[in-house]
Amino acid sequence: MGRTVAYVEYAKVFGQLPYPLLTVYVGNQSFMYSSRAYNQMRIFEFVSDQSLQLGIEHHFNGYIFNRIPLLNHFKLREVVSSKAIYGTLRDENRYLIPKTWNQNGDAVPITQFKTFSNEPYWEMGLGIENIFKCIRLDFIWRMTYLEPNSHRNAGIKASFSMGF
Repeated sequence: MGRTVAYVEYAKVFGQLPYPLLTVYVGNQSFMYSSRAYNQMRIFEFVSDQSLQLGIEHHFNGYIFNRIPLLNHFKLREVVSSKAIYGTLRDENRYLIPKTWNQNGDAVPITQFKTFSNEPYWEMGLGIENIFKCIRLDFIWRMTYLEPNSHRNAGIKASFSMGF
């Protein structure tokens, strides 16, 4: 029924460091798909000093599309993927974030990054590969940390690869 590629990655930063030197996750704001980046996440959207990342991608190699008449002549292949990440930020590192004061006189962080609340960041995708023998299209949905009225909640990414 195809092949599966999975990874698990744990990261921990020891000591007290400013936020640019902590674990910053690879977001992807381009139109190209990246298998190791979070494709619906902004660059520098999340930061933590301890995290666990999980990813799985299953290539069906035409298991479904080859059974559909007329569609089987194109030799398209299906791909499903899912990526999740959860991390924490210790108070000693949170205090190093520069702050500014808003109109109410409250101190707010100067950066726009987020730290994880009680849920992980999670995205899922469905893809079609082997289009013209070298193009892959992925439809990716952000499952958590949805932004109201934003194009970052779902998107289409393309990639180029040759598979033999």
